[in-house]
Amino acid sequence: MTPPKLSFSRLIIAFNLLLPLTFFVFAAPTGVAKHDPRSGALKLDRAQMMVFGLNRGPDSAGFYLLKSLKETQSMARVLDKATRQVEQADAFYAKSRGRADDRFLSSTYQQVAKAQKTAEQLHSELATAYDDLKSSIKQTLVREN
Repeated sequence: MTPPKLSFSRLIIAFNLLLPLTFFVFAAPTGVAKHDPRSGALKLDRAQMMVFGLNRGPDSAGFYLLKSLKETQSMARVLDKATRQVEQADAFYAKSRGRADDRFLSSTYQQVAKAQKTAEQLHSELATAYDDLKSSIKQTLVREN
């Protein structure tokens, strides 16, 4: 009996047939547990992960608090600009009419200034809420472990 001729195409076919077999032979579990490099890591249950996730990642409570902080900071800055513009326009208008001591836009000025103070207070409260959230998460998770 003559041995079959080995051609390149037959070698490729044989290789493709043997490759999956060798993979499953060497990669099959042998019943020995693999070493977990994170064996010292804490394993958190679902409730703990929910608490931990409050300050992590997009769409979390911490994310929304930080986003709101930035928006209130921007709002306070823009309202400050509006307050100064109303004040300057009012002073210029009164001066151009020859009544420099009168204020024609004083009610608008007061409302915008009040809104600016409200935005600053909201920024302060949001910063306090974010700090409280971070410390509460730490206390909750540390207390339980």
